[in-house]
Amino acid sequence: MKFLADLHIHSKWSRATARDLDFENLHFWAQKKGLNVVATGDFTHPAWFAEISEKLVPAEPGLFRLKDDFAGPVDQTVPPSCRAEVRFILSVEISNIYKKDGRTRKVHNLVFFPDLEAASRFNKRLEKIGNIKSDGRPILGLDSRDLLEIALECSPEAMFIPAHIWTPWFSLLGEKSGFDAVEECFGDLTGFITALETGLSSDPPMNRRVSGLDPWVLVSNSDAHSAKKLGREANIFDTELSYHHIKDALVTGDPERFIGTLEFFPEEGKYHADGHRKCDVRLDPEESVRLSGRCPVCGDPLTLGVLYRVNELADRKNQAECPKRQVFESVIGLSGILAEIFSCGPDTGRVNAAYEAVLTAIGPEIGVLRNADTAALSRLPIPLLAEAVSRVRQGRVELIPGYDGVYGEIGLFAPGERESLLGQDALFGAPETLKPKRAGRKKAEKAGSDEISQETDQPAHPKLSAPETAAPELNPEQLAAVEAPPAPLLIVAGPGTGKTRTLAYRAAHLVKNLGAAPESVLAVTFTNKAAGELKERISALLPEASGVTVATFHALGLMLLTETLGRERPFSVISEADRLAFVEKALAACGVSGAKPAEVAEKISRAKDRVWIPVAEPDLGEGLDPEAFSAYQGILARNRALDTDDLLYRTVRMLESEPDFREKCQRRFLHVLVDEYQDVSASQYRLVRALCPAGASLAAIGDPDQAIYGFRGADVGYFTRFVHDYPEARVVELWRNYRSSDNILGAASRIVEKGRLWTPKKPLESGIPMENPIRLSRPATPAAEAETIVAAIENMVGGTSHFSMDSGRAGADQRDFGFGDFAVLVRVKALFGPISEAFARSGIPFEIVDRKNLFDAQPNPAILSLLRFSEKAATDADMARIFRVAKRGVNEASIRALEDFSARLGASLFDALHEARRLPMPGLDLAPQRKLVALGTDLGILSENMKGRTVAEKIKLAGKFLGVSETMGGPKSAYERLTEKAHDFGGDTARFLSFSALARDEDSFDPKAQRVAVMTVHAAKGLEFEAVFVAGCEDGLFPLHMPGKPGDPGEERRLFYVAATRARRVLRFTAASRRIVFGNTEDRAISPFLAEISDCLEEDRPRGPAKKRPLGPTQMSFDFA
Repeated sequence: MKFLADLHIHSKWSRATARDLDFENLHFWAQKKGLNVVATGDFTHPAWFAEISEKLVPAEPGLFRLKDDFAGPVDQTVPPSCRAEVRFILSVEISNIYKKDGRTRKVHNLVFFPDLEAASRFNKRLEKIGNIKSDGRPILGLDSRDLLEIALECSPEAMFIPAHIWTPWFSLLGEKSGFDAVEECFGDLTGFITALETGLSSDPPMNRRVSGLDPWVLVSNSDAHSAKKLGREANIFDTELSYHHIKDALVTGDPERFIGTLEFFPEEGKYHADGHRKCDVRLDPEESVRLSGRCPVCGDPLTLGVLYRVNELADRKNQAECPKRQVFESVIGLSGILAEIFSCGPDTGRVNAAYEAVLTAIGPEIGVLRNADTAALSRLPIPLLAEAVSRVRQGRVELIPGYDGVYGEIGLFAPGERESLLGQDALFGAPETLKPKRAGRKKAEKAGSDEISQETDQPAHPKLSAPETAAPELNPEQLAAVEAPPAPLLIVAGPGTGKTRTLAYRAAHLVKNLGAAPESVLAVTFTNKAAGELKERISALLPEASGVTVATFHALGLMLLTETLGRERPFSVISEADRLAFVEKALAACGVSGAKPAEVAEKISRAKDRVWIPVAEPDLGEGLDPEAFSAYQGILARNRALDTDDLLYRTVRMLESEPDFREKCQRRFLHVLVDEYQDVSASQYRLVRALCPAGASLAAIGDPDQAIYGFRGADVGYFTRFVHDYPEARVVELWRNYRSSDNILGAASRIVEKGRLWTPKKPLESGIPMENPIRLSRPATPAAEAETIVAAIENMVGGTSHFSMDSGRAGADQRDFGFGDFAVLVRVKALFGPISEAFARSGIPFEIVDRKNLFDAQPNPAILSLLRFSEKAATDADMARIFRVAKRGVNEASIRALEDFSARLGASLFDALHEARRLPMPGLDLAPQRKLVALGTDLGILSENMKGRTVAEKIKLAGKFLGVSETMGGPKSAYERLTEKAHDFGGDTARFLSFSALARDEDSFDPKAQRVAVMTVHAAKGLEFEAVFVAGCEDGLFPLHMPGKPGDPGEERRLFYVAATRARRVLRFTAASRRIVFGNTEDRAISPFLAEISDCLEEDRPRGPAKKRPLGPTQMSFDFA
């Protein structure tokens, strides 16, 4: 059976598509066009998938049809000459935007499935990767190869076709962001690609000049954004009507079953030639090479078209050299033909009326264009129609190629020719003469040629090249720090000066050149991320010496305490939520009323940081009741638990009070390196001093200009005190910045100069030339501010869709940015809301970097409690949490009864539960007591089942125990992300639990993810990005002023400096003009820090609020770091 198929269309749920692009209209226009099989498009969009499920029913295997209730009324409106059966095939186009091999790649891919079940599985997989609700063609920060793998995992019958493979901006082989070969993109899965789509700007002869494409059939489709555009390109099959026969014809390339394609004239496509739309410049590839790819009018980069790119990759002069020829026919839409005949627009009433008359008399449009008898066409009351159609069939057309998003122009009649053919001058208006546009008609008449070469056998020419830069080696200052003698050393290292690199080389130098045992080297960092990065670098330098200890301060304390206190029975480190619960219990036990647990917990934390001993030093408690402190510590002891402050508090007390333990640690760690020394607190400082007496091999590195943790007890004074603590200390300053461009570094340095705590001998310098001015935007509202950021990122990525490029929202001067190159930084988490809403609406992949989204999100606290139970380290809080989440018939009354029972016994909940097997529990009936005991038995069985398994496997068992589903729809759940994180820990459950207990916001950040990072400035410390947006730069927000709380202006200034110096190439500040703060709508002044550097900023014009946003700004509640 011969039939026509259009396998690439969109729905009304895609951007820039007709709002009536629904199944009724597709069914209607498919018949009028003469199409038998039409893609559904967009099945990943929930609303469209629901419509597919509602309106379509299975037909032939793997194909669907419109239900009779919907099809019947539509069929009555179709001309009888066009009526035919229409089938639908499940399809979607995915926009993959990601970094690979150091470049941003933007590739569009078509995916097909034979059934709704496979499509549903695919949707659920993609929901966990990115936003599939905002656009029918979802944007994912996912490698194309991985998308293909997911499709095959969802169904081995999936078809996968890279779309419009030559389009400059979004395609497999595109000049702007594609690859040079199919294998570079898809690697080991290349053989699973079904076919390749030519796109509107190329045809089979152009493609067959590239021998690397020989293994695949070439398909052509409309990529229709309105139903009337269906069939402008299509595929011709002669096989049975089913999904599997279609796939087999494409995979085998059997010319008896896949006959060929209907094509645009490639010159009609909007990316065929080279050019620059803004300057009205159209060029052929040879001229573009001569101009070095620059616009002759303005000097901006040209958009190099498909013909240029084909020439670049071609290894054949023409299709004749290809052993695999493919039949194709070039067509022009009937409306276009009629428009030229009538010398009017294709959407005018006259053209539409003639169009309907032709279809009524002859049949579907494609049949008219391909094989309608010209005699029959001549009999219609449309003079020249038969002649025009004959000319199209013979290829006798005049062509002006499209370029840079502008469609090409096609002429069928030369000037005066219509009048001659008709024999009368006045019947129709004379058409405007078609002449190829010269390059820059008004501005650069001499720059271009009069005609674009239509030959496709041009020799390949070299690709336009870009300059390259080499990574620096150790500079003299870094080398001086690395090779300094093993004695006290203070390294002052500003942002981007290679701090981690210097520490890693210092550790390697101690081992390699000075003979230190790896086990004698200790490197202490502030974050898990910094520890991981430093450990990785040291391992690369010392591949055979893995004994160097790299740990955060808290992890070091945990390690030492575990070695001394946890030998017989493990202890656990409690979460912040459990800490507050224990404080509340301690206050109740002491009979203290009216005190807020959070405020008391903060006082306890400050006291422990000062290593407070209530009996010996009562004044250091800052009003903290010693009895409450002791009660709290007693509860921790009964639960074999420590809070995070204890990890340093107890370690320092042991080091200072037990000489044997201190000397043992000093002998163990003969060489100590401390990162971020400007942010040490009292307990951390005392730990370093205890480990490193006078003359010790201690290297402390940091930057007092980046001291930003005073609110957590850090004291930058310890940094400046280093040279007094160790009078023999050597000081080395690193001043060469390898991160930020000169303008960014200069502006940031001016901000921090006021009130500096350490005057450097030499200011920071980078020597990296400015690429982009620093910009300030003043949108009207927080909503408009968020939209401004999203629009700017879309522009800088080079657009996320063809619509972005063609509409001008994205600039043609595309940078090589991927989504993972961007960060949006805020002073307080309250600003996350409007920003995340704007990103979600845009479809741009993003992540909110916040530990609450991972370790603290449900059901993960209960999962972690079950892991602690399996390690025999569960606290009363863990047990109560498990009881509440697992339920199993255990209600709140039963839990309270068990808590009372444990209090009477003076035992933990776990031990009380064990006693409940043989003793009655006061106040609880036998039936609920049995349910409690049964739950305890089930927990024991679960613990046994967990033995010998990896952490990830244990989490899955815990999830099953709690009834957590892995297959539920929606974005990737916190439970699933926790499981992924666990894979890094193998079977080391204790280490995973320590990591989760000590994790901070930045530990939830995945630097490998192809997503925009939205985070607080504190979380961004230690990170760097190509482009940084700092939002909420308003007085009162940055610097932050909290009512009733004294601020630290110096620390706010340093925090602003940290924000600015996260940027490599692009730095932008935004500040809303009005915002609701504490219930009041206020006019907002820009941050005084920006006012100080106003001469460094370029201010953008204000951007109004987006149309589809919730009205009004967002109420703010402040949440720190």
